[in-house]
Amino acid sequence: MSPKIKGIVVPNEPRVLPVRNPYTGEVDYAITPPTAAKLAATCASLRAGQAGGAAAGHGMTLLRGPE
Repeated sequence: MSPKIKGIVVPNEPRVLPVRNPYTGEVDYAITPPTAAKLAATCASLRAGQAGGAAAGHGMTLLRGPE
């Protein structure tokens, strides 16, 4: 089963999602959302960067981790 992040199911395997233009009804392009592992790694990297910026006095608000 796919993991959930704040109630949203995140797929374990990458999959392509079509993006439909609401005006024309045609599929204009497709996106591949990140896997749960890639999303978690990206968030951890961003949090680490923000902590470093805040420590350097850049007045940043830290992203909170999972609750």
